[in-house]
Amino acid sequence: MNKPVNIKGTRQGLVILFDSDAEFEEVKNYLRKKMTAAQGFFKGAKFALHDDHHDIPESQKSELENICLQHGLIRTTKKIKLPQPSNNTVTTVNNVAKKSSPPPGETTLLIKQTIRSGQSIKFDGHVVVMGNVHAGAEIIAEGNIMVLGRCSGVVHAGATGDTKSLVVSNKLRPVQLRIGPAIVTSPNEEPQYPEVAKLHNGKILVDKLQIRG
Repeated sequence: MNKPVNIKGTRQGLVILFDSDAEFEEVKNYLRKKMTAAQGFFKGAKFALHDDHHDIPESQKSELENICLQHGLIRTTKKIKLPQPSNNTVTTVNNVAKKSSPPPGETTLLIKQTIRSGQSIKFDGHVVVMGNVHAGAEIIAEGNIMVLGRCSGVVHAGATGDTKSLVVSNKLRPVQLRIGPAIVTSPNEEPQYPEVAKLHNGKILVDKLQIRG
């Protein structure tokens, strides 16, 4: 595990994995930073802790659980099954994702279908949707979000604080759009061309997508 803490989404809830070889203060500080950067997006989610070696002292486990509880997560005593290991771990709530081959140094989730109302995708990398994102659906990504169709749902790029993340769509009409800590709602005008949303001086700017050769 490259990071002291990783959060994986499953149908049953969130699995919070941490490297028991890392210093506990590093794990604790990283978890607190990750929860704060998520800006309440994990609030109400059920969670369970998992460490690599299963030897964390109860006192330390309690401290980590308390950090999650303070940010609105709900502890569950039920066993949450970890996602199956693979070269590209898919983190999704509704099992609608398809695996893709990420470029070196990147993790990209390719979804070859429309995301419908009530479906939620959470991924610790970039997300590309080859379809529409309907109103009532949501996508939360640590990196960029690209929707090749119409985006009418809730999208949050840079969900853990990456202010350089982008949101790109052929028809960008989200109910709510977030990049890092910043948030905007959809304008009244129907977009006439593909657009890109980015963060500039703490505010989200939406502009015509320029493709340079």
